[in-house]
Amino acid sequence: MGSCKSIAGRFAGFALLLAISACSQRTAPIDIPNAAPPPRAVVQAPQRPVLRAPAPTRPVFQAPQPQSTPAPVAPRPQIRSEALPPPNLNPTVQPVGTGAPTPTPTRRPQAVTAAQRPQTPPPAARPTSQIDDNPYKAFDPVTPPSREPVEVAEKPLAPPPSPPQVADKPRPPTPRASDDYTSLVGDRSPQTAEAPLERRPPPPAPPAAENRPSSSAAPTPPPAAAPGEKALVALLVPETDSRGSVRAIADSLAKAASLAAADINESRLEIRKYDTGGDPRKAAIAARNAISDGAKLIIGPLFSGSAAAVRPVAQPAGVNVIAFTTDQSVLGGGLYSIGFLPETDVDRIISFGARQGHKNIALMVPDSPFGGVISRNAQRAAGRAGASIVKVQPFKNDFKSLDIAATDFATYYASAPKVDSVVIATNGKTLQGLAAYLAFRDVLPREIKYMGLGLWDDKETFREATLRGGWFPGVDPALKNDFNYRYGQAYGSEPPSIALLGYDAFAVSAALIRNGGFSQQALQNSTGFNGMSGLFRFRSDGRNDRSLSILAVDQDSFRVIDPAPRSFSSQVTSLVGG
Repeated sequence: MGSCKSIAGRFAGFALLLAISACSQRTAPIDIPNAAPPPRAVVQAPQRPVLRAPAPTRPVFQAPQPQSTPAPVAPRPQIRSEALPPPNLNPTVQPVGTGAPTPTPTRRPQAVTAAQRPQTPPPAARPTSQIDDNPYKAFDPVTPPSREPVEVAEKPLAPPPSPPQVADKPRPPTPRASDDYTSLVGDRSPQTAEAPLERRPPPPAPPAAENRPSSSAAPTPPPAAAPGEKALVALLVPETDSRGSVRAIADSLAKAASLAAADINESRLEIRKYDTGGDPRKAAIAARNAISDGAKLIIGPLFSGSAAAVRPVAQPAGVNVIAFTTDQSVLGGGLYSIGFLPETDVDRIISFGARQGHKNIALMVPDSPFGGVISRNAQRAAGRAGASIVKVQPFKNDFKSLDIAATDFATYYASAPKVDSVVIATNGKTLQGLAAYLAFRDVLPREIKYMGLGLWDDKETFREATLRGGWFPGVDPALKNDFNYRYGQAYGSEPPSIALLGYDAFAVSAALIRNGGFSQQALQNSTGFNGMSGLFRFRSDGRNDRSLSILAVDQDSFRVIDPAPRSFSSQVTSLVGG
């Protein structure tokens, strides 16, 4: 028992020593000589997880596959059509989504001021249409394929509406007519030109004639008009052509003829409109019906194909035709052109330039039959004027071709310093592009004279600074302003350029009836007719001569620098340099 207590005491003492030792370790470090302290543990804070929202996945939609093979698409039929006129777009602004940006030439000239050429050449135009409202055209477009003959309805031409009751503004004066030609518009002096336009009521038009079936046999010649009976003048225009631009031209020609009838007020004349539809076969039917109605003169048609179809109908009947086409291959045999012929423009500008000392002339012409006509007539005109055609540079109406043509001409010009003038035979955006490219290739207007044809008589010409100061032949702006004022007062709109030819064509018929009839001899009056388009006369082969002014291009207008000759004798003298 005693031993058990002693063992228990020992265990209790040992437990006490262990407790004391444990407490001493917590309260005081154990000092161990020459021993390094134990390293302190580095406790790192736990990393907070970064929560990222999962990126949304865009579903991929695929079009459902067709269940069956689609039917093959039939090929489009090949249709021949006439070119439409290019839109009048601002050449310095490229609208978004309308096409490729304007290319910039790769090399700039060394010493050229900004006023002498634009920053970037304007876009080139599509090929110039031969059916737009500019009357300076050499050839008409390809006529559409023939269709089956249909009945043609004719109707009297409506007189122009009365002008609105507004304050009258001064009308530009028209040059006084001289005594050696037939005046179509009367003698309007500057003193009387300031008066408001006087409207005389046209004679009442009879009801339209009934439609007749077409006949392949030519009608018999119409009898002469009895005393007191009105002479019928037929106007053939493509009133129902499929193209809106052509219908607009037809409408303007009819309005201009009606305006002439109201202005002249010849009671012995009646004008009636016949629709050709822009189709040669319809034009032949319209001419046949007009002759059957007793027409003594036919005005129109507009296109060369229609004119060629009308000629064999009108010629056997002894009815003369004054057409608007300038295709000389269809003229003659009683068919005359009242249009502006390119040979007249070429003669006038080259003879005038030669008199001003520009006798080494270069040509830039379209690579087309029209360009060939210009080149041949320029060679003849230069020979008469004592000048020389030293270079003929053809071009096509696209960006690359215009740049190539300008570069080729600039290379020639750099090696031929005697070239003193260049005639550019085009208009619109093609003219703007060529002039800009030439300026970028150091062919500068301060060193070489820029000249053109009547095609330059276009508002688009003002938009190219390089062309300012250039010369071209054209109608006196005072005459055009006079006609535009009359047309605007009657119809409230600005007429296209070709409309003044419709006015003059009817005015010729009034002059003929006053002088005794509609014969070829009367039409081929050597002294000519003086109308809204200036002084002109018809030749026996169907062509015409015109007396044109020389105009200079200003910033926003054309200025007369050499007035049109007052008679054809003086014009002949000017062509030979006299």
